[in-house]
Amino acid sequence: MSENNTDRKTTTAAEQSARGKDREQPEAATNGDLASLVESARTALREADSKLRALSTALKQHQRQFKLVRSTLSSLQQLQGLDAA
Repeated sequence: MSENNTDRKTTTAAEQSARGKDREQPEAATNGDLASLVESARTALREADSKLRALSTALKQHQRQFKLVRSTLSSLQQLQGLDAA
């Protein structure tokens, strides 16, 4: 029986502590929500930055290839002009 009384006292103390925390919970939950929103925003920005860097790299590579193809075509046209002459 004494164990049950001790358990009840502990439970009651825990319940009172939880009730006290419930009063503070809206502010804590708001701060927690804000912190999680900030963290998710940072994650989204990191992902966007990574994607933009990859896109920029791909665009630069495409531009280099385009210039190379244009230069090659120009050279071929000049060679064709020499062959015809």
